[in-house]
Amino acid sequence: MIEAIKKAKTKMSSGPDGIPLKLVKYYGLARPDLYRTLFNGIANSNFPDSWRTARVVAVHKKGDKKDVNNYRPVSNLCSLSKIYERCVLKRLNDCASHLLGSSQHGFRSFHSTTSCLVEIKDSLLGNLDNGKACVMYSLDLSAAFDMLRRDTFINNMVGEIPNALLNAISDFLSNRNFYVNVKNANSALYSLDRGCPQGSVLGPVLFNLYVGRVHSYLPPESRFIAYADDSYVICPGSTVNDAKDLAEATIAIHVDKLRELGMVVNENKTEVTVFSKAADPPQIEINCGGKLIQSKPTIKALGVIIDHRLRWTEHIRMVVNKVRRLICGFRMVRDKFTEIQAKNLITAQALSVLYYGSAAWPTPSLLGDRLRRLESIHYRCLRVIVKDYKQRISREWIDAATQRLPPKLWCRFAAASLAIKVRQSREPKYLHDEFFLNTYTEARKPGRLFGYDSSKSMIGRGQTKNWIGQTLGQIKNSWTTSSLSNDQIRRMLKRTFK
Repeated sequence: MIEAIKKAKTKMSSGPDGIPLKLVKYYGLARPDLYRTLFNGIANSNFPDSWRTARVVAVHKKGDKKDVNNYRPVSNLCSLSKIYERCVLKRLNDCASHLLGSSQHGFRSFHSTTSCLVEIKDSLLGNLDNGKACVMYSLDLSAAFDMLRRDTFINNMVGEIPNALLNAISDFLSNRNFYVNVKNANSALYSLDRGCPQGSVLGPVLFNLYVGRVHSYLPPESRFIAYADDSYVICPGSTVNDAKDLAEATIAIHVDKLRELGMVVNENKTEVTVFSKAADPPQIEINCGGKLIQSKPTIKALGVIIDHRLRWTEHIRMVVNKVRRLICGFRMVRDKFTEIQAKNLITAQALSVLYYGSAAWPTPSLLGDRLRRLESIHYRCLRVIVKDYKQRISREWIDAATQRLPPKLWCRFAAASLAIKVRQSREPKYLHDEFFLNTYTEARKPGRLFGYDSSKSMIGRGQTKNWIGQTLGQIKNSWTTSSLSNDQIRRMLKRTFK
């Protein structure tokens, strides 16, 4: 109970009841016994009708504000309901986490978008190093969370989840409704006959369980990797044609199983890319639900652009352009902030964009124009902090003044941080098995790195061997065997990378 209350966000937002979540959290910590009595009563009776209603507000995403398609609907639920959901979620994770499989990275402890990206990259490199070609496709689902069918979910979970907990979830999903709020005006009340409640704590995990068995129907040769409703499948083959045949067979089963669950596959946003050692792999067409999908030289996975040669050129170009636009705004408001405030602002708003997923794309191995562009925009950000707009100060001085790692070390730090977390938690399972069983040895012997043989002259060697070996050399064995907090490990890592 206390854990569920502490995990609640301290926000002033509220649902239809008008009670801010911050207030609910404050009183919950002061009198948890009252919440415990209330939630036990709900578990033994029915989910309150007043908690079944969501207030939907439209948040503008981009483009013309007069176009309704440019808005994202955001649901606000009753604050107390979210505390109750966290209690249910704790019990659900205790008894049903195994149903998610090892390939689902979304909304799970010790998993993240970065761990998902690393798994995708390493699976590709492993197959390429074994002399195979790969066809990778991503499936896009339309309104995925809104398509969950309550009866189908309950039937699939019978025998997997205790009856009492399953009944509580069934009651939670039943008789949901919503209204739309625009400029203090409310629409009529509309009922929902399917879907996870948007904005709920339980919703994402219920969706993961709902589609969690789909990958078990796919051919064992293919590699299924997912983050919530974003799914990526890597199909290897001795030749591109073999990989294409496997991809077509896999995607046919994949789409059919999703449609059986009521999901709607958006073929127009489905992407296909061919990976091979050839400088220019042949272009192919894959049949997806009756629509032919033309392969492209790049594929976007969780905000990172992966090109067919794994050179990360397009991704660097994208993030550099994003950060360049931000710098103009930072310079305009720089005088309003202290140096410490400016450093926090640049780190949170610019460097986080620039180095998102940097444990997956190997920055230290980048050469030529790619590395120069990354370094250039990196130091343009840091020069805003010290107000060096005419580039008169050396980069070494800026590194010391801002206490920020240069680009060549940033990725190593991210990889080392991820490595220690995986070592301690043993999750995600794929990374633990492939990364540490093959690389984490006391002697730091050369050989298999990240699941493929880097000692041979293969694609993996040019991409990763040097910097991964150096990164692992920064990790002390005592950090992984002692019970240190993540903050303590992070501080120790920072000292080693100075």
